Amino acid sequence: MIVLDSMSTWIMLFSMKIGLFGKGKMGTVVTRLAKEKGYHLVNPVDADVCIDFSHSDVVLDHVRWSVDHQTPLIIGTTGWDEQIEIARSLVEKSQTAALFSPNFSLSVAYFKQLLIFARKLLSDYSVAGVEFHHNQKQDAPSGTAKEIAAALHMPAPFASVRCGNIPGIHEVLFNSPYDTIRLIHEAHNRDSFAAGAIFAASWIKGKIGWYTLDDMLGDLHSAHHTL
Repeated sequence: MIVLDSMSTWIMLFSMKIGLFGKGKMGTVVTRLAKEKGYHLVNPVDADVCIDFSHSDVVLDHVRWSVDHQTPLIIGTTGWDEQIEIARSLVEKSQTAALFSPNFSLSVAYFKQLLIFARKLLSDYSVAGVEFHHNQKQDAPSGTAKEIAAALHMPAPFASVRCGNIPGIHEVLFNSPYDTIRLIHEAHNRDSFAAGAIFAASWIKGKIGWYTLDDMLGDLHSAHHTL
């Protein structure tokens, strides 16, 4: 959990007006959690920052809207990989900001760092991955799995399982002729994803440019926030 070290920062967070693109499962959780934490939920046109958990078909439209209205955008929607570079270019040419992450759980970000360290230690091991999600998730492998595979330079993509209501499980296997090591991250619900997106919305205010979750975490560490 991220703990902020300034009362003035907390006042700024609670006065922030958040707009939401997407009324699905993640949008519902963001709405509930934001209200529980005392944030103001408003229409996007009145927002300080918008959060996008919508659909891959409309994300780029929301990016263009964000650029036109100079409203920072937090993007958690996945499955639009072929358009990400277009979105990045639009934002970088503008005076606004966007942060895209396929997974806003801060623990997943640290899980990825653990995996990178393990990969260095176990350089002689073969590596593979499998991810599990609910049966309504449209993209496979997941955006998180693709990000992990790229970070570990895995020769093959993750295997994907779609079943029931699983929020998300990512398992990476390191295998040798002698043993196998498994590292697993399992989300119990969607709250951690929503909480990370809401925190990112507070972080991006006043910034310009295209960011990732790693950019945000690096900035927080350098600013001596407690994580």
